[in-house]
Amino acid sequence: MLFCNIIEKILSVIYPDKCVLCHKINFENKESGICDECFKKFIVFDDEICKRNFMENNGFSMFLYNSEIRDIIHKFKYNDCGHYARVMGMKMGEFFIKQNLFCPDFIIPVPIHWRRKMKRGYNQTEIMAKEISKICGIPVVNNLLIRKRNTVPQFGLNREMRIKNIEGAFAVKDSGSLEGKDVVIIDDIYTTGTTLNECIKVIKSAGVKNAYYFTLSSTESFIHK
Repeated sequence: MLFCNIIEKILSVIYPDKCVLCHKINFENKESGICDECFKKFIVFDDEICKRNFMENNGFSMFLYNSEIRDIIHKFKYNDCGHYARVMGMKMGEFFIKQNLFCPDFIIPVPIHWRRKMKRGYNQTEIMAKEISKICGIPVVNNLLIRKRNTVPQFGLNREMRIKNIEGAFAVKDSGSLEGKDVVIIDDIYTTGTTLNECIKVIKSAGVKNAYYFTLSSTESFIHK
């Protein structure tokens, strides 16, 4: 298993309230985990873009995918740093309330295969979903949508390869629990929408009334202008 840098681990014990990006100790809003200077490096989508994406594509994202977001995602996916997902989930929860575009019955994180979860020790989308739930008061459902096939990572695949890779990868357990409900699916990045579209297709086949998505980030190619 991959581990965070040893110095980061030591600092996280000695100074648990340090900024997760620059490791500054003295900064405002420590509960957020990110200092104001670092947060300014993130490009937050404005209300107009979020509303337009929601109206046209049944979902929206918080950040433009840039090098800072890439580093955060890389850390919680490949460097055993789940606390980064927690911090991002807190930010997402605040942003979700601010946008106020819809109010689902359940939050559903995009699942990872049990083998990958066992190796990593956690599912980063579950961590983000739980933080969003704490802020928004919407319950998380972790075990209804499952990944039944251990697919290769979508990163680096073209659209056709992504569709083939993810097709048939998900399934719903106890579909009666979702009958007539509205749900929002949480993921870390929207690139082509292949994974989220597959999740939504499977969820809707289980009787969900409306299925939306909310992601930490999305690529520039997706922004409706």
